[in-house]
Amino acid sequence: MSITVFGASHRPAAVLAIVAAALLQGCSAVTAAKGAYEQGWREARVVDVGIGDKPIAGLSNDCRMQPSATEPRRFALLSYREGAQGLAHYVAAVPQDQAVKVERIYQVNVKDCGSRWYRVR
Repeated sequence: MSITVFGASHRPAAVLAIVAAALLQGCSAVTAAKGAYEQGWREARVVDVGIGDKPIAGLSNDCRMQPSATEPRRFALLSYREGAQGLAHYVAAVPQDQAVKVERIYQVNVKDCGSRWYRVR
């Protein structure tokens, strides 16, 4: 009987340790996500590809206005959620080796026109 009581007394401690570890892991994930958001990383949907030089009103950022290297660049219009303000639009430089399609969602850095895109879905 003492073995059962001894085993039972350690079970809640083990469960508590697992729950605490899970909660701490969740806190670090939230901190990492907040840091990425502050650095400019967003999930963005491709609205239009190959937009060229046509003017677009109300953009949060327009990478066409930034000086480029000697290589030609392609641009796409992206939309993303920006806090309580709702949707924001961004003209982004498409990485040279990346194929993009309208309606696909990518992880992009809206503060860095030279950043890599990562397909989300």
